[in-house]
Amino acid sequence: MYKYIFLCFMLTLPNLSHAELYKVINEYGEIIFTDTKPSIDAKEHIPGRISSVKNEAFNKNKVEAAKKAREDTEKKAEKEASDN
Repeated sequence: MYKYIFLCFMLTLPNLSHAELYKVINEYGEIIFTDTKPSIDAKEHIPGRISSVKNEAFNKNKVEAAKKAREDTEKKAEKEASDN
């Protein structure tokens, strides 16, 4: 009998602990997470489309090729300087 009571209690427990969470950005730009509802005069912010930016540093092969080309250019410059 106690097993069934315990089982019913465990099944209803998540519903008892349900709470809403709000993300608030204050006037200083700080992000605050709270369970209290923001004031009535607060404005809801719906972000626009997220744009992505390609970062060449993540392309390891391109970075290594550019480094090698730069080293080759420096060696040519040194060689020309020593020939003159």
